[in-house]
Amino acid sequence: MTSLNESLNQAWDLVFEGDLAAVEGFFSKNASLLHEFAPASKQSWLNLAASQGHMHLVRYFHSLGLPLDSVDEFTECPLSRLVSLNDTEGVQWLLDAGADANFHHAPMISAVTTGNVDVVKMLVERGAETEFTFGEPPRTPREQAMAFRNQEVVEYLQALCGSSQNFKPASKEDSQFESQADIKDALDEFREKELRGEIVAYFEYHFDRTANSFALQEIVPGDVELRVHAIVSRNPKEPTIIFTTGLSLIDISSEEISKCAECCMYLPPHWELNKGLWPLTWLRTIALYAATNNILRNDEPVTFANGLPPEPLDASSEFKGFLLIPNFGALAGFESELDKFINIITVVPIYGEELMLARQPNGIADLFARFQENGIKGTLLPGRKNVAVTNTK
Repeated sequence: MTSLNESLNQAWDLVFEGDLAAVEGFFSKNASLLHEFAPASKQSWLNLAASQGHMHLVRYFHSLGLPLDSVDEFTECPLSRLVSLNDTEGVQWLLDAGADANFHHAPMISAVTTGNVDVVKMLVERGAETEFTFGEPPRTPREQAMAFRNQEVVEYLQALCGSSQNFKPASKEDSQFESQADIKDALDEFREKELRGEIVAYFEYHFDRTANSFALQEIVPGDVELRVHAIVSRNPKEPTIIFTTGLSLIDISSEEISKCAECCMYLPPHWELNKGLWPLTWLRTIALYAATNNILRNDEPVTFANGLPPEPLDASSEFKGFLLIPNFGALAGFESELDKFINIITVVPIYGEELMLARQPNGIADLFARFQENGIKGTLLPGRKNVAVTNTK
């Protein structure tokens, strides 16, 4: 007998994939689940459909009576989701169908962040407010647009309020800023939060799961806080992903293009993160080392050894070092909204003999070839084949 959670997970997968016929067939047999929330994200099925840009499903769920105005755990509503996707036609349809352009201010926040001035105008015409503050530190829609360098939106909002000032809080009494320096500091803090959010969203997008934060964090030189996050799959055959945020706040480039990095590691399915902490600790250690020694400047794979001579990474592990691979596989890095290219460094645990091989001339290429020949894809696999000492012919 199928449990409620299993049924909800099945519905989530069908809505996420966007197959209308399959969704109609499922809910015709499971009508009682229509008003349940999608698992993990705690959002309506209509909201989930909107988050994926599936307007055919949005219209279907609306025809069944699901509300157009509802929020998920991130205070996002269907309208704000479509605004974020720059789906102008979808936004127009929702507004015509009766969606509230001012719902929790979420549509306007998304519009000034993405920078679509036509959508901003559309929302204003439907009654959306533009003079309010939100977030921490508190900021107005104009300040949000400025932080993301959406100049057309900034100029339009300034024209609405008849002001030529770069920053104008909603009211003097509500403003916590006393000077332009205070505003700059607040916006720097905001940009840091937004950059971390982009990195988390990047990993969540690629692995189609919500990330969790752990208490592993540390202040690196320059007062940057490094954090470790994890994405645990529902699929028992898929790995758990751990990754950092904070390293990318330190510029590692020597050229005109601002280039930064974050680190990640693949763990076996069902890895008990609260007990097997050593991969998380090592990931943080490597990121801290990268931050202070700038070892990732040339975008080339590098090695990292646990001491000299190398010692096991943990009492339960035979691995003695790591191979650090920039932009490996699907994680090819991305250009953030803050004009930074974020390299994603995949951290692969390796044996001592593999470490020695990698440090020989052309050794890393040789090690890659042996990994490929033996089907080793970079996941931490205790007891896996040591390709540096085993005959692979």
